[in-house]
Amino acid sequence: MNSKDARRSVAGRHSARRSSRRFMWLLMLFAGLSAIGIVGCASTPPREAQAKKKKDGPLHHYQMARVHFEQGRIGEALKELDRSLEFDDSLPQTHFYLGYVRSALEDWDQAEAAFREALRLNPYYTEARMYLATCLVETGRAEEALAELDRAGRDRTYPSPEKVHFVRAMIYKDLGRFGDSLAELRRAVTIKPQHYRAHFEMAQVLLEMDRKEEALAAFEAARMGYAGDAGFFYRYGAALFHAGKVIEAERALERTVQLAPGSESAAMATDLLGMIR
Repeated sequence: MNSKDARRSVAGRHSARRSSRRFMWLLMLFAGLSAIGIVGCASTPPREAQAKKKKDGPLHHYQMARVHFEQGRIGEALKELDRSLEFDDSLPQTHFYLGYVRSALEDWDQAEAAFREALRLNPYYTEARMYLATCLVETGRAEEALAELDRAGRDRTYPSPEKVHFVRAMIYKDLGRFGDSLAELRRAVTIKPQHYRAHFEMAQVLLEMDRKEEALAAFEAARMGYAGDAGFFYRYGAALFHAGKVIEAERALERTVQLAPGSESAAMATDLLGMIR
């Protein structure tokens, strides 16, 4: 096997190992944000009912659902959400969190229904719209997802507009529309220069476009956010290798092995190091 074929072999194995769940990681992009908290609550109940509602009302069960889910007790979280909805099904955050949990289970139809209900109750719930777009992508409706992101982008009060551009970029990337993806990623990093994930994805898109030097610059911009990530250093090292920067590639690939000895990334890095040495 010549060196060109060997490089293709390594790249092919890397590609084959990618998860088929293209957008599941996007769910983690928003985790812990204030939008998952209490928004759009119903009007305050009469004083005589407040004490009971605090102890055993819809918000109590909603909060308990979050605790259970964060501790990995998904079944209990779903039960608490059902109890919350039995008390009051008009709270958009409860429907949002139900969609969030269903998304984590890859139950896309029920997740979509929950996010749509949250949006029916609160049309300005942009976080729910972002997650709805993810569901639409996962069920093969990329154009519908882009339409939802266009609506999200019109919300001038949304505190993280770079995320709208980033998610749109990932959809374009999945569709093979690399020019559009690159434009959206540039918008994201213009809004938030330290959006390391956007810089990293920009590097991947630029590699697809065979713009190696620009890709390496994007890797450098992302590097601070991936100091302990072996997978990042493997991809960076591979890009350096293919750009003919052998000494820099060797350092990055050695870093991969140091960070995660015995891992998949380390094994692929070792293959490339064998070609260098």
